[in-house]
Amino acid sequence: MKVAILYPQLTHFGGAERVILSIARNFNATIFTGLFDPLTTHPDFQKFKMKTYRNLFIKTPAARTYEGAIRSFMLNLEEFDIINPHIFPNTFASLRFGSRTVWYCHGPLRAIYDLKPYLVRDLKTIDKLFFMSHHSLLEILDKTALLRVSKILTNSHVTEKRIMKFYNRKAAVVYPGINPKLFKKEMFGDFLLYVGGLSRVSSEPNKRPELAINAMRFLKDKQLYVVGEGSQKSALMANSPHNVKFLGNVSEESLIDLYARCLAVIYPSFDEEFGFVPVEAMASGKPVIACVDGGGVCETVVHKKTGFLVRPYPEEIALAVEKLKDKNILSNMSENCMQRCLFFSEERFVEGIKQNFELLL
Repeated sequence: MKVAILYPQLTHFGGAERVILSIARNFNATIFTGLFDPLTTHPDFQKFKMKTYRNLFIKTPAARTYEGAIRSFMLNLEEFDIINPHIFPNTFASLRFGSRTVWYCHGPLRAIYDLKPYLVRDLKTIDKLFFMSHHSLLEILDKTALLRVSKILTNSHVTEKRIMKFYNRKAAVVYPGINPKLFKKEMFGDFLLYVGGLSRVSSEPNKRPELAINAMRFLKDKQLYVVGEGSQKSALMANSPHNVKFLGNVSEESLIDLYARCLAVIYPSFDEEFGFVPVEAMASGKPVIACVDGGGVCETVVHKKTGFLVRPYPEEIALAVEKLKDKNILSNMSENCMQRCLFFSEERFVEGIKQNFELLL
């Protein structure tokens, strides 16, 4: 089968890009994107046929969104059996190729739906009017694009519920996957690991790195290594205890090594759709300490089996870490993690995608 993947821009490497890379790798897909920067995303993207469509003279994000909808609608995709958009405005291609369109939804656009009241809260009257009119139009276009989407796939039951709430459409959950063979398990070190962004972006899930950092005030015999960059980094560094070390962005090899040698991974993110970090940690045999309001992580981490799901307070995170001093608990969790991660393998993901693609052929 011939598969076309549509995504607005490939300029970094996050969760959505990982999913796209898995599909491209296993279906030899052609990728259509508005902007592609091979230097800032995964190098493997250069192995695939890439077609860019955006007029780079358009600078404002709002104008680019509308342009992306028009260009997605106009794409010549006649030769493809499956059209696989991943986000609005690329879903506009379904208005011409609806019967062949399988949308892998990473989540309804939060700025349009559940986060809109928070985004307008501090705006002045004129700015608020512009924001509301712009986002109301985006909502109309977003829902219009879905009218002819044949099938919706998504990354977790958390996202599945949002899709039903905002679109009144059913979605099939196909969990994203990793290659467990890329990871390794070594002895438990005396340091904890946080991996994630250090920015508070209102339109995205809050990673809450401060919870992990402040937990270290109660764990003075341990260290926390923080992997990631973002606009909050300077403020976090200025207010962190002495046993927190900021590593910035690290290579894939270095991250695998950190996973392998740490005691556990702290993942305090709020209301995440899925989250690859907990699965990667479990593939390294390391327990995950996450929060009960973490969203998709509550589907990947099994409380008291592969880690702990605690209330979002530094003290509770610290108490969970203290429980890992029991070598029997730690050993059992490690073994459970190695088994649990297989449920979220790339092999299972690809099989799920294949089965859903074939339903349209």
